[in-house]
Amino acid sequence: MVAGHALGNAAVLRAVTTSTSSPGNKVPAGVASVVVPAPVMPDRATLPLCDPLTTSVTSADPGKIAQSVYFSSPMSKMCLLGAALNRLERDGAITWMYVTRQDMERFGALDEDCEGLVNYALGISGVEVAIFFREVAQERIRVSIRSKGAVNVAEIAQKFGGGGHECAGGFSTEGPVEEAAKRVLAELRRKVPQSGT
Repeated sequence: MVAGHALGNAAVLRAVTTSTSSPGNKVPAGVASVVVPAPVMPDRATLPLCDPLTTSVTSADPGKIAQSVYFSSPMSKMCLLGAALNRLERDGAITWMYVTRQDMERFGALDEDCEGLVNYALGISGVEVAIFFREVAQERIRVSIRSKGAVNVAEIAQKFGGGGHECAGGFSTEGPVEEAAKRVLAELRRKVPQSGT
């Protein structure tokens, strides 16, 4: 069973399980302790039914949840995003961008600051596949590939010794970034339908 509570254009989704309360567990029996954001907007009939599950039963605070999920990125991540978007390139339905080791050092960024940056490139209209390249060491590049579903990017990642699933893949390869991009793009261009501008 799933319950949702409207929060702007997103919903906070909570899975209801059959687990039981245990000593020290402040979550009532039957309610999972994990809150997952979801791009779902419940209809007007659903909200009154879900409200007791998301407020009185769990004492959930949708405002605090949104703050912590959507509005708490560190400055270092935003600076990396700016550097990556400044290098954003597009060829038909493929976009790619990268950050350097110097970017990471300059902004005091951690590895986790790179998480999700590829999705900004994937969010462009007409794009089917996005690639994010990150220098991790001298002449070594970490590659993240995301797809909207038209291309199985795990197959591409496997060709370079990595893995993933249909819509998300990753691997490490030899650099520099420009050479890695040429190799990855050559593989992708064989698979990606070339549409979009």
